[in-house]
Amino acid sequence: MLLSYIIMLYRNLKKLSFLISAIVISWSSPNFAQSVGFSGLNDYSNISEPFQLTEIPSNASGITWNEKLQEFLVVRNNAATIYRYTPEWDFIGSITKSGNMSNDTEGLSTLDNEDLLVVTEHGFAHRFELTEKTSKLNANYDSAQAYQITELPKVNNKGFEAIGFRPGNSRRPARIYVGQEGSKDNEKAKMRIFYFNIPLSNLYANRPKSFKDGSLTVIEPFKAEEMFKPTITDISGMTFDESGEHLLIISQESSKIIQVNPDSGEIICELALAGAPAYEGLTFGPEGELVAVSEGNWLQVIKKNLKKNTAVHKEN
Repeated sequence: MLLSYIIMLYRNLKKLSFLISAIVISWSSPNFAQSVGFSGLNDYSNISEPFQLTEIPSNASGITWNEKLQEFLVVRNNAATIYRYTPEWDFIGSITKSGNMSNDTEGLSTLDNEDLLVVTEHGFAHRFELTEKTSKLNANYDSAQAYQITELPKVNNKGFEAIGFRPGNSRRPARIYVGQEGSKDNEKAKMRIFYFNIPLSNLYANRPKSFKDGSLTVIEPFKAEEMFKPTITDISGMTFDESGEHLLIISQESSKIIQVNPDSGEIICELALAGAPAYEGLTFGPEGELVAVSEGNWLQVIKKNLKKNTAVHKEN
């Protein structure tokens, strides 16, 4: 009897040891640290001095972190060129494009830590498979999925600037969000946020999925112009944390990052930025840091800091 009890106790201790080891391994992984560690923008205040990515001649416009490839990707506006970097910002190479995508490439995001999303000024988003050997994106509709989200912008050069992937959960499907720029200098140029659920069928259909023919259902969840002003006056980039509960938007005109409820548009927190000329894109890095890209080729890293915080929590 005693021997049976000892054997049972030993087995239970082994199971407990295995469980503790699994928890420790998960906690130490970058993905787990990023999703659990981000409780709000008010945790961030350690803003580095900006530095230049000299391989990009001008017009750095969007940025994303690709977990699968362990690379940062930075897109150049009006050139449809993407620049690849290691986590330490060593230059790897560049990616060009062919086919049905505008050169006016504005924003990047990564879908499911793997596929690349590109948004253009002209109302389209594109999805590409990406490997370490990719040197050219084939944007023909029989090779890569495209989404026509809106018509051309009413004000020239004030179309889509931002794109972000919102992971799904038991309450909602996975979604792609996009942001229309807006401007303080032109009342006809409005900030707007749209999203659509990721189409799960007919991936390559020889034509874009479009709001025009009903093959793409596009939702505007709130009036961004009303919700965001006067805190910010334009949208230049966006990113989600891995939980999909936190939408962060960066503003060029206002030099700020805002944390937003992605369903209601309520601003929860804001963080003032300084040091770079024109903030254009935002992403989370592998250690949970925020990375902002700025025209012409500047980069700035924002880390968590236990010291005094410069983020401002918005009161109801």
